[in-house]
Amino acid sequence: MTNASLPGRTEPRVVLRRALVTMPIAIGALWLVFRGVRFAELVDVVRDIHLGPLFVSLVLMLGLVLLRMVRWGLFVQSVADVKAGPIFRVGSVGFMAIDLLPVRLGEFVRPILLQRWAGVPFGAGVATIVLERILDLLAVLAFLLFAVHQADLPALTVPFFDEPVELGVEGRNAVLFATTIVTVPVALLVLAGERGITFAERVLRLAPTAVAELGLSLIRSFVVGFRSFGRPLDLLTAIGLTFVCWVLNLLVLWTLLFAFGIDHLSLADAAVVMLAVSVCLMLPAPAGGLGVFEAGAVAGLLLYKVTGAQAAAFAVALHGTHIAVIAVFGVLVLATEGMGLRGLWQVGTQGLPVAPPDGDESTHLQDDGVAAVDHEQAVAGEVVGNGEG
Repeated sequence: MTNASLPGRTEPRVVLRRALVTMPIAIGALWLVFRGVRFAELVDVVRDIHLGPLFVSLVLMLGLVLLRMVRWGLFVQSVADVKAGPIFRVGSVGFMAIDLLPVRLGEFVRPILLQRWAGVPFGAGVATIVLERILDLLAVLAFLLFAVHQADLPALTVPFFDEPVELGVEGRNAVLFATTIVTVPVALLVLAGERGITFAERVLRLAPTAVAELGLSLIRSFVVGFRSFGRPLDLLTAIGLTFVCWVLNLLVLWTLLFAFGIDHLSLADAAVVMLAVSVCLMLPAPAGGLGVFEAGAVAGLLLYKVTGAQAAAFAVALHGTHIAVIAVFGVLVLATEGMGLRGLWQVGTQGLPVAPPDGDESTHLQDDGVAAVDHEQAVAGEVVGNGEG
């Protein structure tokens, strides 16, 4: 099989074109973040950083990175017998690639390296990424419910047919209602497996083609992801680890707020900021959510009247914290493997190995998994980027 026929292969010129298309979004987002902020003000904010909370935030981020490795290792070991060493090496490089490579190319690095370094079929590796994204989406929904119920959102009353409507209260009710009517039917269809997909196909025939394809792709990706787990106990463990990861992610953000002297936000308020980052990360960006990550953090802080240099400096520091810790692991592994950043780029754009033989179960996982990863990238972006989440 030639490289041109491999699933997921992206020609360099296509990568360049996509990166150029996303650059205006990143530039516009960064302009909004730093609009009206003077360099001297940023220097003053950085000079006044409280080192204690900053250190705690970095330690929590280290714990988050390691726990995400453990969680992904559980996914990998559900589809193949792989030791902890290769999982750590592949995870270190793969998670760093998500932040460094443009237009979501980093998502395919882990499945590719799993096949190269551990002999895991590419499709089985893709299935682990799909399941990771699915559980992260569920965690986002859970934190959304927590935030809308507990956060001290600013009061905003608007007229509606001559009646005052408080958006905070009505927004909470709308989120609870929408979450219920969406997640419950989808959960039932996923539990039904292939029968659920068949039923969904019949129902979605009544919808417009684009909506039907999107809905069916979402349901199928859930089924493919959960199908990769053999034992329910492993799945429950993965779900538990996912929520612990997101709690750590929230604590990283919250302690960093204190480092910048933003001490009036509760944990639920910090969750609102985290969710704002998550939403903005769905926008296309050149690499690692550049610009859109910072814009999400600034937008979330704006709700609590934190603006200017303080908000901009915090946003950059939060993004830097997420990238720097995993980059340390990734660079060390690249050095020991003699791979280098150029090799990482080649893996992300060209390096898919030969597909498994016909009749191999992983072939089905590969076909479904690649489509599911494409869907997850389009819908959820990096889901709060490396665990932003």
